[in-house]
Amino acid sequence: MRHLGPVLVDTNVILECHRVGLWRAFVGGYQVETVEECVTETQTGFQRRREHQQIDEQKLRAKLTEVRPVTEQERAELSVMVPDIILDKGEVSLWAHAASRDDA
Repeated sequence: MRHLGPVLVDTNVILECHRVGLWRAFVGGYQVETVEECVTETQTGFQRRREHQQIDEQKLRAKLTEVRPVTEQERAELSVMVPDIILDKGEVSLWAHAASRDDA
């Protein structure tokens, strides 16, 4: 049975799907969502990536179902719920967003 709800992805998923050529199939089959910080992270490190590994931000945003902003308050609430969490800002933002959702 195929998952019909949104799929939340972090920067690593986006980069890896692009690297192995599965991005079009992934976003074509699922409602792929992320947060602003993860989109920003896909745009850093260009000097270390080959040209075919670079991701065009406008094209990325066009293919995503949703790119959600996350507030400092949402990140703070997550740090209270999980005080020992050690993640980068994109991952923390994605977890904070996921924790604030009321859907499955």
